[in-house]
Amino acid sequence: LPANTATGLSTTIPGQNGRYSFAGTAGTNVTLAISNIATTPSGGSVGFTVLNPDGSTLTSNSGTSWVSFNPVNLPATGTYQVFVDPGVPTATVSAQLSTDATTSLTVGSSGASIATTLNGQNAYFKFSATAGQNLGMGITNLVVTNDAYNDVYLVVTKPDGSQWGYGQWCYTNGNSCDFNLGAAPLTGTYTVTAKPDSYGGTFSFKAYVSQDVAVSLPANTATGLSTTIPGQNG
Repeated sequence: LPANTATGLSTTIPGQNGRYSFAGTAGTNVTLAISNIATTPSGGSVGFTVLNPDGSTLTSNSGTSWVSFNPVNLPATGTYQVFVDPGVPTATVSAQLSTDATTSLTVGSSGASIATTLNGQNAYFKFSATAGQNLGMGITNLVVTNDAYNDVYLVVTKPDGSQWGYGQWCYTNGNSCDFNLGAAPLTGTYTVTAKPDSYGGTFSFKAYVSQDVAVSLPANTATGLSTTIPGQNG
């Protein structure tokens, strides 16, 4: 199963199964998208099991038209297999494997463009922050294709690998959304994961992370405050 290429597989004999194989590196996040599932008789559910290099099960799922493993973190370096179990006399499927895209973003910068090119693919962007730094995050120019709900889910992970706050859906109606991140709990590199919903699709947007605008407020004096970066707070 070559990366970034839709590859078909068909079973032609009742009871026959199929296997894809691909080379993986420990610690890599990949997306495996299964589409164009067709069975005889029609409407059958096809099972898919991702097997580790040692033959143990990494993850599994089944579906009648579309299945997404999103994302899969590979625990070992070696050859992985995707076992295809039609559960019906014959089946045809198409599988596509992709490595998730990663972008770096500087706090307070003019933003970074984020985009996926393969159906069901995730995107990641990273930024560095100092403990106690008050931050906001903004998403603009969101475009989603080949997805019924036109949305993207975003979640922030702290430098220690745990989740920071709650994940949030961002929708194309309005084209933008913002996250009040608050005070960074740790010093280090934070990772934002953007993923499509279960219908897959591709997406693009521009991401911004900014420090809150701080203004001293003297007594008896009207004092202005302006935010200049999407998602910035004050």
